[in-house]
Amino acid sequence: LEIADRSRLAVGVTALDVDWRSLDGLPVRLVFAIVGSKEEPVEVVALLGEISRLLHSPALGEWLKGAENAREVYDLLRAHV
Repeated sequence: LEIADRSRLAVGVTALDVDWRSLDGLPVRLVFAIVGSKEEPVEVVALLGEISRLLHSPALGEWLKGAENAREVYDLLRAHV
């Protein structure tokens, strides 16, 4: 069963903070889901690294926290990748 021919990213934005029981104990408002191709597993690792890098940028992190919907998050990410 082939699920994806290439990696895909989905972004969810919650209206309220969610207790995700994260390692840092902070609530979550952004959720990222990745589906990767078994032929290109490196894409998933690269995508995770890029998301991590972007989320650690103080300015971009604040913009993302202020995003009101997934489209705004997508547009911000596309502008910085």
